[in-house]
Amino acid sequence: MSSSSFSYSGNGERPTVPPEYDCVQRQAKVSLYDYDTTGVSLSSTYKHWALVFEFEDGAVRVIEGINFRGLLLPSFTKVKDPSTKFNLRKGSVTTSPKRIRNLALNNPYNNKTYNVLTCNCQTWINVILKEFGFGEETTLIEQAVWALAAVAVGIFIGRRAIT
Repeated sequence: MSSSSFSYSGNGERPTVPPEYDCVQRQAKVSLYDYDTTGVSLSSTYKHWALVFEFEDGAVRVIEGINFRGLLLPSFTKVKDPSTKFNLRKGSVTTSPKRIRNLALNNPYNNKTYNVLTCNCQTWINVILKEFGFGEETTLIEQAVWALAAVAVGIFIGRRAIT
């Protein structure tokens, strides 16, 4: 969940948010893409997330939050890296590339201290999903809470069965 091939090569360069002048509202398919930064992730919960907007005219915009030197920073690009994996189609929205860029620039997690559980690419993406009226995806922290709850319930049931 730290860096991604979408717009950040991992070479120490700061993620970019170039200017966007296209403010024409039109239909765009919204998809969650993920990128395995560990080499062992089976679930998207443990992967880096990015949102891909594919407009009806063929234009593409990709946004994501990137861990850069301990801060979560926005990234906005106009190309989709072919090595990233489609995960989930969220639906369609009527929006403009300029609005997408503005949402990326105004994400409340921008410039906050990166935290693998509470301030990461997944929490960053969920803010954007909510902005467009989509349901949030399960993040790493939520997955961990559910796993701990399951363990606690299992221990409780196990103890009750013994007594």
